[in-house]
Amino acid sequence: MGKSGQGWGVLLSHHRDEQLHLCYRVHLFGRDIFFCARCSGIYPALFLVLLAERTTGPWPWWVQWGLLFLAPLPALVEWGITTATGRPDKSNITRTVTGMGLGAGIGMNLAVNTRHLAAPAVTAQFVYFLAVVWIVWMFSYTRRSKARRKAMRGRRRRKQSLEEFVYENMQSASLDRGEVEHHEEGGPPQMPQTR
Repeated sequence: MGKSGQGWGVLLSHHRDEQLHLCYRVHLFGRDIFFCARCSGIYPALFLVLLAERTTGPWPWWVQWGLLFLAPLPALVEWGITTATGRPDKSNITRTVTGMGLGAGIGMNLAVNTRHLAAPAVTAQFVYFLAVVWIVWMFSYTRRSKARRKAMRGRRRRKQSLEEFVYENMQSASLDRGEVEHHEEGGPPQMPQTR
């Protein structure tokens, strides 16, 4: 981890340097502080739902199930499409708003779980999240496998002669050492002569 993952920074942003576009940047006390866009929505919603449910008492079952399953759905769909298709991430505002729904679902999970450990609703949400992650992983794996197979078919179609293979490998190995000598007419390299 780079700038965002040093010391306490990992609590605010868990992204590597090449993923800092997924964060909000705040310049404070002469330093750049990064806040993960999705987590910026998750944590406030999580604490609000948990606090509201704990102060008002248990909510009706339909509110619990709605927050457990429907509120996280936009974040799961957005994350799933981004991961499975390999498309670029959505804007940080989108990630924050969908994170609020995910935070509300997690907050309700904690609220229900503190009253009734491993309640059916909480267990169902856990299975729901696992199913979504598994489905997204399968689509992502299939997409990557197809790309690898396509690349391998392309290499097989472009069969090299032995001379081309040796030339290509010798060139890549020798260029670093500066040992390749070309003919003036651009022919294959000649091996340096030993003395």
